[in-house]
Amino acid sequence: MTTTKTIRPRRSALYMPCANARALEKARILDADCLLLDLEDAVAPDAKDLARDQLVAALDEGGYGARERVVRVNALSTPWGRMILPRSIIYRKMPVPMRCWRRKFPPRRKLTR
Repeated sequence: MTTTKTIRPRRSALYMPCANARALEKARILDADCLLLDLEDAVAPDAKDLARDQLVAALDEGGYGARERVVRVNALSTPWGRMILPRSIIYRKMPVPMRCWRRKFPPRRKLTR
């Protein structure tokens, strides 16, 4: 059995900090092939919760058209990485392989910062 993969060329990819609501709004009209919605380095530690909530609201609202959307999260070895998957709607919108991976590596019961 052979499988074929479709190559999707991207001319531009734009990093958008999720802590900046104005940037998330502006991303809807910018001419980019891929939007990298950043919850990691572009967001200060004290703004992680706000950024996650703004990202969930922005994805629910939509308006990004056919652009590819990628969510960049912290490493799962960090408190913020462990919180992102179980606590947000982003997890429900991820493809099946990520959900399967999530079952293999469940979050810790008590988060320490």
